[in-house]
Amino acid sequence: MLSLVNALVAAVIGISIALVPRLSRPDVPLGVNVPSGRRDDPVVRRAVRRFEAMVLVATAVAVALALILSTHAVVIASLLPLLLLLVAAVAWAACRRSIMRAKAEQRWYDDVSVAMVAPATPQKVRQLWWGYAVAGVVLAVTAVIGATRWDRLPSPYPTHFGGDGHADSYADKTVWSVFGPLIIMVIVIAGLAVLQWITLRHGTRQYADGTSDAGADRARMLTHLTQWVLNVSAVLVAVVVAAISVTIYLGGSSAAVAAVTLAMVAVVLLGVLISVIVAMQKLRRQPAAPGSGPDAPDDDAHWKGGLVYVNRDDPAAFVPKRTGVGFTVNFGSPAGKTISIAFVVVILLITVGTIVASGG
Repeated sequence: MLSLVNALVAAVIGISIALVPRLSRPDVPLGVNVPSGRRDDPVVRRAVRRFEAMVLVATAVAVALALILSTHAVVIASLLPLLLLLVAAVAWAACRRSIMRAKAEQRWYDDVSVAMVAPATPQKVRQLWWGYAVAGVVLAVTAVIGATRWDRLPSPYPTHFGGDGHADSYADKTVWSVFGPLIIMVIVIAGLAVLQWITLRHGTRQYADGTSDAGADRARMLTHLTQWVLNVSAVLVAVVVAAISVTIYLGGSSAAVAAVTLAMVAVVLLGVLISVIVAMQKLRRQPAAPGSGPDAPDDDAHWKGGLVYVNRDDPAAFVPKRTGVGFTVNFGSPAGKTISIAFVVVILLITVGTIVASGG
């Protein structure tokens, strides 16, 4: 089972990364700002195709190694997704360099008018909350099932399962050891809801990209997709934790735990693929041809590797990502720094809580 899980994870991660250029703004191929009239330049097209090919080849190798090594080298096989991310990062850095070189040598922005686009009136964003409500109900029902079977739950209580579905770690039966995963998920889902509210309450930043209409349309689409992804993510993580918890509460065998875990991994991976496909379909409806208006300013200097945004002169805590769909933190703003530190603290607290719950 472990070999199949590692192979599926590597495949979905690799395919998703390879599709990143198709999910990004057309004027930032591989995270490099280019004028709208250059988005189909041969240099750009070659660089993107090269990146996609390198990632897909690495993905095929990772999947093959996962199937081969998971039986004999479990630790190495489990690290394959991380190694795939490392290879993708190297491919990203190597392929974007040719675009940056051509832009500098041919002075692509010399005769291009640039401007930031701002809506005439503040955007009123209608936020979606259905996913968080569904996730809350799922977790609440799971907690009720666990509470009604409290006297029949094993003590010590299993807190971790190996790849074969057998418990390999136990702790005293307490509220935290039994319901800890549900409590952590409540925190995670609440965090997703807060993240959505913070990032979208002031609307989405617009970019000219040759026509203000295209920038406004993409901003609205980005707002919708971001909410959709966050709501679906909330439901997915709740269902995964609930399914595994209920299986344990009902006294499921090791085989049942293993089967449910594999099924939940498949559900998550399927959810990721569906999200990517939906995003691609919606973005295809956006106008691709460059307009006659101004382009967005070339602000590559504020984007480290086209991935990390650091701009001390920009007060925004969140800005649209250059890669794929969603938002990233402005690590140069005071608010962005505060949010980043808070995020790290929460992760550390959850990690420590998990270790304590598992009896480690």
